[in-house]
Amino acid sequence: MIITRKVSLALLCRDGFKLDLVRCDGWTPSENNVGVVPVNAVFKTHAWKMNVDKAVTLVGKRVVLCQSTTDKSYVGGVITGVEVESDGRVGITFQSTEDCVGYTVTDWISQNPVKYL
Repeated sequence: MIITRKVSLALLCRDGFKLDLVRCDGWTPSENNVGVVPVNAVFKTHAWKMNVDKAVTLVGKRVVLCQSTTDKSYVGGVITGVEVESDGRVGITFQSTEDCVGYTVTDWISQNPVKYL
């Protein structure tokens, strides 16, 4: 799938660890009819070590989550909120968009789980 808008942040989030479904308006069959996907879903991903001031500038921009640095994204969307959690790490809330699934992040050389694009 082609993303029509620029992605600004990629997160290495294996197996959906610390990824919560905050809200969805229902479920629909997946594109290949092998499962279901949430409709109008809002997700929150937790515990990222990142600069808070930088994170706040990403509100309104796109984020993608990937299983590994070489895998295409499995979920992503528009960042709607950023909050500092009790341990000082950053939580990111985003409205999922279909065009952020299947995105390939290039030049993700290190194993750093946060990549600014």
